[in-house]
Amino acid sequence: MRTNLANRKLTNVLSLHAQVLEMEGYRIGLMHGHQILPWDDEKALDVEIRKRGLDILVTGHTHVPATKNCNNCFVVNPGSATGAYATAGDPQATPNFVLLDVNEGKVMAYIYSLNDGELKVDKFEYTKA
Repeated sequence: MRTNLANRKLTNVLSLHAQVLEMEGYRIGLMHGHQILPWDDEKALDVEIRKRGLDILVTGHTHVPATKNCNNCFVVNPGSATGAYATAGDPQATPNFVLLDVNEGKVMAYIYSLNDGELKVDKFEYTKA
């Protein structure tokens, strides 16, 4: 069974800058990331994850695409769709985005990057512990 985010109602959680949705048994948090200080810090991420009871957190602000596991939560940074300058200091930031596929208890994150005119796709898998 496929689930489309466009068909899901977002619920405002604590502020206009953070949204939580439930899909296929996962609690997914969406936030820009400027409110996590220091940026991309594991302890600061863990505070947001615990506060909202998340299984997956999609957050960015650094413009650097990445995935990682933070205390049993899958953290996804979609990067920058326009290739805007990365706040992490990378002057060679490239356009990228993430496709998150939540399907039958398994989550797949596909990071699409455009490097020197070549499309690259990295695949990451997550299953709730």
